[in-house]
Amino acid sequence: MKTGANLAFDALFDRYHQALYKNIFRLVRNNQVAADILQDTFVALWQNRDKLDPNQSVSGWLFQVSYRNSISYLRKKQREEAALQDFPFEIEHHQSDQYEYQVRLLNSAMARLSTQKRRVFTLCKLEGKTYDETASVMGLSRHTVKEYLSSAVTSIKEFIRTHPDVSGYITVILLLRCFLL
Repeated sequence: MKTGANLAFDALFDRYHQALYKNIFRLVRNNQVAADILQDTFVALWQNRDKLDPNQSVSGWLFQVSYRNSISYLRKKQREEAALQDFPFEIEHHQSDQYEYQVRLLNSAMARLSTQKRRVFTLCKLEGKTYDETASVMGLSRHTVKEYLSSAVTSIKEFIRTHPDVSGYITVILLLRCFLL
């Protein structure tokens, strides 16, 4: 596997994907989410194939990564649900346009980031991965991930604050999303 052979990867996928999927599904209870986490697990395997210890069990590594990804998803889901419950009012239909605008604004702010910082922000804040998981996926140190994330959040906050047509309400919501997601 360390050499990156496609056949070895395919054999590992064929051997473990069903058992991994079942374990992931038991945790997340959602077919699409389980499929996404399974895919992320095998992407991580491919990206880290050169770093794997040949004396370590690949199946153990796969189950460990899929478990961590599942737990990260559940934590993110729990944070989102808690944030929605704490939200003081309901979002009405006319506010859906504001939401779409907020998403476009956040995407614009993210587009201004370097590729590495944008990927760190996406993995940590949008996908709910830990610093260590992000560092592993990207081949960076934990410290570098923290620095990139801090810089990305600062840049996004500044972009949102200086955007002339953003009301105070929208700014607060966008900034909260940067920290809750």
